[in-house]
Amino acid sequence: MPEKGKYPPDWESLRAEAFIRAGNRCEWCAVPDRATVMRFTGEFASYWATDDGGVFDGAGKAVHGFHFSDAGESRFVYIVLAVAHLDYEVSNCSESNLRVLCQRCNLRHLAPLAKAGRRRKKYKDQMRLWEDQ
Repeated sequence: MPEKGKYPPDWESLRAEAFIRAGNRCEWCAVPDRATVMRFTGEFASYWATDDGGVFDGAGKAVHGFHFSDAGESRFVYIVLAVAHLDYEVSNCSESNLRVLCQRCNLRHLAPLAKAGRRRKKYKDQMRLWEDQ
């Protein structure tokens, strides 16, 4: 649930509109919401498969002739889509700033922000050491 005060009062309707626009699929990899899919690792990390054997690439296009033995490790995951803010600002709820993403794509989207936060913490700790001298 969004933190009170950070989102506009009409957030729920904006969120619903984003899901409708996305067709209840991740806008980056096209995986469907509330589905259990197989995710792969390594070279095929962007691929996903349905329980009926359909395999799709990172853009949601069907991959024909795919052999599961070529994929290496895989695991089943339950997909829950969320609305992401491309500029990381929850107050910016313009349609062009909102994307419906699965867990994997959302983590990829947030990775630069997380990396910057770790870097900031690292240097903050180093500055504290410098000040203590």
